[in-house]
Amino acid sequence: MGETQGQPYDWNGATGETWVENQALLDAMFEGVRDRLIACVPEGADESILDIGCGTGATSLALAERLGEGGHVTGLDISEPMIARARERAEGRANLTFLADDAATHDFGSARFDRLVSRFGVMFFDDPVAAFAHLRDATKPGGTMHFITWREPKDNPFMTASGRAAREFFPDMPGYDPDAPGQFGLADPARIEPVFANAGWQGVTVTPLDIACAFPRADLDIFIRRVGPVARLMGDMEDAQREQIVESIRPAFDPFIDGDEVRYMAGCWMIEGRNSG
Repeated sequence: MGETQGQPYDWNGATGETWVENQALLDAMFEGVRDRLIACVPEGADESILDIGCGTGATSLALAERLGEGGHVTGLDISEPMIARARERAEGRANLTFLADDAATHDFGSARFDRLVSRFGVMFFDDPVAAFAHLRDATKPGGTMHFITWREPKDNPFMTASGRAAREFFPDMPGYDPDAPGQFGLADPARIEPVFANAGWQGVTVTPLDIACAFPRADLDIFIRRVGPVARLMGDMEDAQREQIVESIRPAFDPFIDGDEVRYMAGCWMIEGRNSG
């Protein structure tokens, strides 16, 4: 993933380490998104695939299992801690390689990949047009891209619940900027097609997806305290203040609790296109 100066995402520091520590929870949260993405790849295909912003490797691993004997997956992420965990998970798999680098600048050589995929990994580029042009150059003529990104905050009430509930504690919390890199950096459909067209991609389509997601109710506090957006804002607060905020936030998730599970819909875009060469 690309990274912007000033973003609250320290992929090679606290944020990256947190995602490694909570890999199982994050894999469960986005399993439905992963499954929708890998369905774009024909089962048994002998393709070379690049998974951009691969994190700890859940999508890359699933793709490696889906491909034929001649297929290969390269997972790339800017976070060295997450790539280290991905390599551990992929030990012994000959058709899977992980790289720690920025997809916007990494030297892939030319025309290497049949297909580019990404699960929430392409919204963070400082210069998205340049980044997607660079990635197109790494794709074979006729190669395709399949990127799942978040739609707007209003379409994702679960992902924004803690931020809304915590606003009284963080009155200066920045609002959604549709032009800024970050979680919702490709949320505005009016922005998406021009970005990819200017990067040289052809036949770009932007399709809305509503993907059912779930994880164990027992992990909700971990999400609030460690993974969700307010976790970064709480930072190094004293325990008593942190507990006050968590207790205030927790009821905001009541609408999403269903028995022993937390259930929600991920409002996403599927962005697809091809490199005409």
